Amino acid sequence: MNTYTIQDALIPKLVSKKDLTHAQMYMSFSYNAVDYVFNALTGIMLKYLSLLYLLMIDVFALMIAIITFSKINYKEKLPKILTTEKNKTVFLGFKYIFSEKSILKLTLGGALVNFYFGGLSIYQVIIANDQNSPILYGFIMSSMAIGTLIGSTIASKIVLSKYTIGRIQVFATLFFGVTLLASALFVSSKFIIVSLAISFIFLGVTHVSNKPFYQILIPEQHLGKVFSTKASISIITMPLGSLFFGWLSLYINPNIFFILFGSSYCFIGIVYLLDSKIRDFSLNDN
Repeated sequence: MNTYTIQDALIPKLVSKKDLTHAQMYMSFSYNAVDYVFNALTGIMLKYLSLLYLLMIDVFALMIAIITFSKINYKEKLPKILTTEKNKTVFLGFKYIFSEKSILKLTLGGALVNFYFGGLSIYQVIIANDQNSPILYGFIMSSMAIGTLIGSTIASKIVLSKYTIGRIQVFATLFFGVTLLASALFVSSKFIIVSLAISFIFLGVTHVSNKPFYQILIPEQHLGKVFSTKASISIITMPLGSLFFGWLSLYINPNIFFILFGSSYCFIGIVYLLDSKIRDFSLNDN
């Protein structure tokens, strides 16, 4: 998790401001493609290879990553921080997030949706179980992966050439919420695969449009602290969501879950829409 935070903070130092969204598009594709594709490959490899061999492959892959990172031609000069000031820097991330209302809204929005993504991991299994089709679980995972990849590449490239990044963030969030609401109609049929694939295209777009807000509005020297704080606030809600919806699944069916999930995303989209700094945000103006 530290790696992701450092990469997000390092990108603005390596590319120009006007190229941030395209850089994020490539990074999002990298994260999601490798994550989903190799999770699927690992599932297959587990059938044929022992855990020891898989761990050896893991170590080998990490060594390649280390060598690749070492080739980045960037040397950072760290400012000297007095011992008495070090304790203050720990909370700088919180300071910048809470002092910038737009960033706070984006961070809290991420925390709320991650709570529901924790629940989605529970309801994916329930949907497949209700249709007595273990294979459906794999198709659901694949459809979300494909949708996210299309959103973070093809769809993002199209909308980035036509709209400002603020409007993309607002409307991609709203459309993701609306399509999740529509998915509530298909949880009892195989069409849930298509519905989720379409929904996650909009999620892939938000992956590209979200981080440049932080990379532009936060002072460059504090990006690492802010991204680590953002990760702490938003990621902790996911396991809490899994626990909560694991219990709540005894009382509400998948239809209701998708209505709650979609409504929350629509609410967040409306909050973004009403915030002029988010709605009108453009890399050309900063």
